[in-house]
Order: sequence, then structure tokens, then C-alpha cells
Amino acid sequence: MPKPKPKPKPPPDRFQKLLKNLAKQKRKQDRANEKPPEEPRKKVVVAEPVKRLSPLEQRRLAATIALLVKQQISACWSIPGGAKDVENMNIEIRILLNPDGTLRGAPRIQDRARMTSDPYFRAVAESALRALRNPLCSPLRLPFGEYDVWKEIILTFNPREALG
Repeated sequence: MPKPKPKPKPPPDRFQKLLKNLAKQKRKQDRANEKPPEEPRKKVVVAEPVKRLSPLEQRRLAATIALLVKQQISACWSIPGGAKDVENMNIEIRILLNPDGTLRGAPRIQDRARMTSDPYFRAVAESALRALRNPLCSPLRLPFGEYDVWKEIILTFNPREALG
């Protein structure tokens, strides 16, 4: 007598198979996200020498930082053409910076009266503000160790220098 053929197994339920795979993936992810127990942190205090700069060194450092800012911003500053007496304008803008070189708050034009009374000055000043906010020129790349020197800056935008 011939042997009876075994019954074929029913095909695996695709939905059940998918659930099993998802459960495996979740277990792997949970294991990967588990944090090892934290060791108590020890507080280490390192005294750093206080760096005192002479007034001459402070001026040199400020001039160097001003040059760095000018080099970075000038590429983004598009001076409006046809502004009357543009070569004699100096736009001073006060900026506050975060340690990463991004703007902390809105830049402020120092000459608010001229900003409201002179439309040509306003056009040039607004172009300078756009340059400061331009993503291609932000954040400013400045020496982190000198943050106290550059955290607040008054920039002078001079179209004559930029055009000359």
C-alpha cells in the first residue's frame, strides 16, 4: 500500500508574518534605545587664568573682529542703485549675537530719525539689514574664545567702501 502523501501546509498568513517582523524590529529598536545606567557625575572645577588685555590689544582685537564681520557680510550686501548721496552714508547697526554667531534679536539702526525722514537712507539701511539676515552670511564665524568682545557690535555699513 502506498504511503499517504502529507497534507501540504497552508501558506503562511502574510499579515501574521508582517506582525512578527514588526515585533522583532521593535524589540531591536528598544534594545538600541536602552541607556546604560549613568554613573554619578563628578564635578570638576578648573580655574582658568583671567585674560587681561591692554587697551591697545583690545583695539587690535576689535579691529580684527570688525574686519572678519565686514568680510563675511559684504558678500551679502546689495547696495540699492540710484540712492541719492549713497557714497556719503554711514549706516550704523547695533547687533547682539549668540555664541554660535547667530543674531540674538532684531538688529537696530542707530539713526532712527534719519531712518524715518530720509527714504534713500532707509533703502540703504534696509539693504544692510537684509545682508545681516541673509542665510548665506549667517551665522557669523567669529573666534568663540573672544565672545565677550563680539557679543554686542555696532557695525558701520559704508557704501563708499563697498563700492570703492
